[in-house]
Amino acid sequence: MEKQRSSNSPTPNLDALATTRDFVSTEEAAALLNRKPQTLRKWSCYDKGALRPIRVYGRLQWCIKEIAALLRGNGSTLNSAHS
Repeated sequence: MEKQRSSNSPTPNLDALATTRDFVSTEEAAALLNRKPQTLRKWSCYDKGALRPIRVYGRLQWCIKEIAALLRGNGSTLNSAHS
């Protein structure tokens, strides 16, 4: 598999995923966000963080569109706290 980065898209792998899937696992989301999976689990557990996951059969799933918006600066910031 060849990785190519275009100057207008900061997340080419995410764009490719978005064409075939709506959600990614915690591990995949953490890799895309450059965070540890446990950080995303804490976001979910404490209901704080930049994104909110859904649960599918007890597993967390993270919306690709929300991840893309966050990485492009169109969503919450990674350091913001939700009340």
